[in-house]
Amino acid sequence: MEASSVIDKLSDATNSDQQNMKAARHQRGSSIYFPALLWITQIFLTIAVIFLFSHVVSPGKYMSPDWLHMLAGWDGSWYTRIAQNGYTSIQSTAFFPGFPLAIHFVHAFTGLSYRTTAVCLANVAYFLALIVLYKLFVDYYGVNIGRKALWLMLVFPVGFFFQVAYTESFTLLASALFFYFLHKNRWYSAMVVGACAGSIHDLGVLLVLPALIHWGRKRKGMQAWRATTRLLSVVVMPSGLVAYLAFLYVKFGNPLEFLKGEAFWHRQPSIPVWNIFEQFYRLAISHATTQSEWNFTAVMLMNGLITLLFYVLGVLMVIDKTTSLEWKVFFIFTLLTSTVSVANNSLESFARFTMVIFPGYAIFGKVLKNEHAYLVTLVILLMLRVFFTGLFGDGYVIT
Repeated sequence: MEASSVIDKLSDATNSDQQNMKAARHQRGSSIYFPALLWITQIFLTIAVIFLFSHVVSPGKYMSPDWLHMLAGWDGSWYTRIAQNGYTSIQSTAFFPGFPLAIHFVHAFTGLSYRTTAVCLANVAYFLALIVLYKLFVDYYGVNIGRKALWLMLVFPVGFFFQVAYTESFTLLASALFFYFLHKNRWYSAMVVGACAGSIHDLGVLLVLPALIHWGRKRKGMQAWRATTRLLSVVVMPSGLVAYLAFLYVKFGNPLEFLKGEAFWHRQPSIPVWNIFEQFYRLAISHATTQSEWNFTAVMLMNGLITLLFYVLGVLMVIDKTTSLEWKVFFIFTLLTSTVSVANNSLESFARFTMVIFPGYAIFGKVLKNEHAYLVTLVILLMLRVFFTGLFGDGYVIT
């Protein structure tokens, strides 16, 4: 009887281990398959919508001659020109070097055109970002919220910017990887990613704030020499930005030359949140007196409403006890800094700036606990996504 009991226990333990291993393999597979499904869905959605609009809607004044010019146009053309020719004008300095350097080296290795390289890199970076974000969301909030967050990202009204030759996908990947490495206690990997983030966009340097907060929370359980070494290593994070400033000093004689470059887009300082209502008022006045173009009105309304939504999500995040202080600081400071100025006296690019602040999608998913409300929200956002994607592909100004 005793021998039989021991054999039964060993058998149960073996079956339990096999089930745990099977569950672990399933979870690892899901962390790739689900983001891959969304990534492929988004690609086909964008292609289908642009194709449909090109046959139904009258083309806009900036209609591109082909798909490649459209996907690598606007800001994308600046990045590809920099990758090919370097910084040849003050205006070009507004575009940070991380993305152009990646385009340059991949082009040299593969022989693909600069435009093709830029579009491919943006889509690959977005795919990798989805994988990393899904793992983060699941670890922090569970599978249900993780999936909701990624679906909300897919139907984001200007989410197609993740698929074109812009830096949004690289910015999203850098910030996601940074927090993933912090979560996995891979401190020095996070520092390196933070340095890369600063070379992609000037706001990447804000990752220093959550890094210091994370260090402060973890240092009590570390040896003194390890805590000191980690604190000193934080100086690596601004190195990407510092390297670019040094280049600008050597090339143009002014390390802040990129600020002059941004001035070409008539950026002016403003008060966050208040600037949205101010622009709404100006939009209403101009529409009543001069009948401004309908697509401009639609884009400005979308930029303002999406940004207000993210401010509301920021408030909800601050009071949410399950969200880490690192995420809260990253969200609030990035959102405020992204919307502290207006370009061309409008809310230009506000939605595009906010869509990379990934914790917002998780909080949005948590708020939408009711499945009917969640599905209705998805449908509304999807309709907006289809509308603005189609206009972008058809040559209308969507920024």
